[in-house]
Amino acid sequence: MDDPIRHVRRRSKNNIDELSRAVRTIFGLGDDDRVALIPLLEFGIEAILEDFRLEILPDAELHGVEGLTDLTKPIIRLPEEVYNRLRQSCTHARFTAAHELGHLFMHSGDSVHYARTKHADETTDPEWQANQFAACFLMPEAGFRKCATIQEAMQTFGVGYRAANARARSLGHKFRKSTKKRGHGMSR
Repeated sequence: MDDPIRHVRRRSKNNIDELSRAVRTIFGLGDDDRVALIPLLEFGIEAILEDFRLEILPDAELHGVEGLTDLTKPIIRLPEEVYNRLRQSCTHARFTAAHELGHLFMHSGDSVHYARTKHADETTDPEWQANQFAACFLMPEAGFRKCATIQEAMQTFGVGYRAANARARSLGHKFRKSTKKRGHGMSR
C-alpha cells in the first residue's frame, strides 16, 4: 500500500519565484545580493512577524532532522549543528535555512492534507515548494543569469555546486566552461 503523501495548496514555480522576490524586496535585497541568513533569522523576520522565533535546539532533540517550521506559529527550529554550520556559511546549512523560510512564508497557517495517491503532484508537495523557494530566494533569476560560470554563481550567492547546477538546469541557463590554465608545453 502507498504511504500517504502530504499536500498543501498548489503553487507553481512562477508563483514561488514571485513570492521569493517579494520577500527579498521586503528585506531590501537586490538580485545580486547574497542573503545574510543569520541576521535575517535573528532580527529581520521579527521586524515583519512580531511573534517570530528562531529556536536553536540540541541536535538529539530533533532526531536527525535538519530543520523544522511550525505551521501553527511562526517558529523555525534548527539543531545546534546546522545553526553552527550556518554561522560558518556552510552552503548546505544556508540552503536548509532558506528551505525553512520557504515553509514559514508559504505554509504557516495552511493546513497540510495527507492522501494516498499513485500520482504525486510536486506543485502540492510542501518539501518541493520549500526547495523551490530556497533556490529562488538564494539565487534570484536576474542575478543568477549574470553569472558566467558555476563557480561565479556559487561564490556570488553562497550556494554549493549541486544547488547552483540544479538552479541552472531549472532556468535553462548555460554556464561558460571554466578555463583552467594548462601547461605551456605543446602536446601532440
